[in-house]
Amino acid sequence: MTSQNPAERRRCPRYQVALDCMVSLLIPHQTFTPHAIRGVTVDLSHEGMRLKTYALGKSDFLELLRGMSHVKIEIADPYHDHPIHLRGQVVWADYHDKTERDNAHCYLGISFYEFTEQARREFHEVMNNITRATTSIQKLSGVKLR
Repeated sequence: MTSQNPAERRRCPRYQVALDCMVSLLIPHQTFTPHAIRGVTVDLSHEGMRLKTYALGKSDFLELLRGMSHVKIEIADPYHDHPIHLRGQVVWADYHDKTERDNAHCYLGISFYEFTEQARREFHEVMNNITRATTSIQKLSGVKLR
C-alpha cells in the first residue's frame, strides 16, 4: 500500500512494510561508540524509511535531537540469507511515552545516502518485489504488508 496523501512531497512512493532492522546509531556530540538498536520498518521507499524502535530511551532521544545522526543499517532481506547493509542519516525523530496499549517507543525517519553495489542490487530487488506485491495478488514470503 502506498501513501495517497495529495500533499505528499516525496519523490518515491512509500510502502507500509514491516522488516526487521539493526541500526548502529552514531550521536556525534556523544561518544564515538554507536548505539546498537533493533527496530522494525513502518514504511519503506527507495530513498529512506521510517523505523519504530523500543530500544532508544528518552535521554538518548533528547541527545539525538541536538544534531541529526548518521546510521549504519542492516535491514532484513526476505530473498537472501543475509541482511542488506545501508548507510543513512536520521532526518527526524518522534518519541512516544508509554501509552495504555504500547510501551515507550520512538520513530526515526532515516534518509539513505550510500549503497554498495551489492546492497543497491539487493535493495532494488526487494523494492521491486514490494511494488509488484502491492499492485497484484502476489504474496511476499517473510514480508508483512500493512
